[in-house]
Amino acid sequence: MAEEKLDVTQVRQEVINVLSDPYAIPPEFKTWLYQTMGRGDYPIPYSAVQSLHFDGIGCKISRAAAQSIPNTAWTTVTTNTEDFDRPGGMADTTAGCIVIPSRGLYIISIRAFYTDNATGFRAIQPAINGTRLDDSGGGLFPAEGSTSTRPFFVNMELLSRSDVITIQTFQTSGANLAINNTVLGVFGIGNVITNR
Repeated sequence: MAEEKLDVTQVRQEVINVLSDPYAIPPEFKTWLYQTMGRGDYPIPYSAVQSLHFDGIGCKISRAAAQSIPNTAWTTVTTNTEDFDRPGGMADTTAGCIVIPSRGLYIISIRAFYTDNATGFRAIQPAINGTRLDDSGGGLFPAEGSTSTRPFFVNMELLSRSDVITIQTFQTSGANLAINNTVLGVFGIGNVITNR
């Protein structure tokens, strides 16, 4: 059976409609999600779903301090601050990850700031259970020279209970390069099979 595809504009509008309820999610998560998904130029693939709804699951962890990223080596970023966790138990700031509480559709979003450098490119991707997710949700970002390069990732994924989400990044400046203000967020939008 072929998978039904939903129109990206229609799904984005459904998400915005759900988020219009001021009690649905924490305000800081609403702001962050609007900044991530609110622009029409972000390519977000969507899987078929019968209905799209907010299921009360959302978590954001971050790292403000700089972390040195080696040249030409995928490296895990250690996020160590819980910004919010609803309903609780998703954020693991010791391990620097988010643990998925139930099977369902989730939006994963990442952003980071690299130190100014004019050489090479930067990339950022989530890892699910240690395996980097190489797909269209993120890409290569050329160095911005005298401006901080700010790679981002946003995508919808079907995740299972106890999946562990971390951040991995890659850069080709020719030397170690600092990354800071790194944020990982996971937002549940459709419960497919709970507690599995």
